[in-house]
Amino acid sequence: MGLRVRKQIRFGALRVNLSKSGASLSTKVGPVTLNSRGRETVHVAPGLSYSVNTRRVAGATTRTTPAIIQASSRRSYWVAYALTLFLGFTGAQHFYLGYRGRGRAYAFTLGFLGLGWLWDLFAIPFEVARVNATLASGV
Repeated sequence: MGLRVRKQIRFGALRVNLSKSGASLSTKVGPVTLNSRGRETVHVAPGLSYSVNTRRVAGATTRTTPAIIQASSRRSYWVAYALTLFLGFTGAQHFYLGYRGRGRAYAFTLGFLGLGWLWDLFAIPFEVARVNATLASGV
């Protein structure tokens, strides 16, 4: 813990963020905040958000996932179902499985107006199996 100094200057939809580590730009599009340093944050509810860091390294995109997801390389059916049942309209289950594009689409359209959420109740076991097979193969 220590002293944290931050300043945010707004220019319409664009924000300039100043901190001890430097400056960055960010913009909020619906429930998603995109940062020039590579942070993507989905705001689920007041005080509840999910963040993913992406960085450009030699022209390739690498993703740093939160420590809770890194602890186990296999994805859990129970966690995926819990995310689908309680936060499915925000796309949290797709962020958990690594499908960020689909997760963003769910967040912007509220789970494709509920139809995608219903579909996921049946499709989640197959999605989790596919992700676990991909992780096991090391691809």
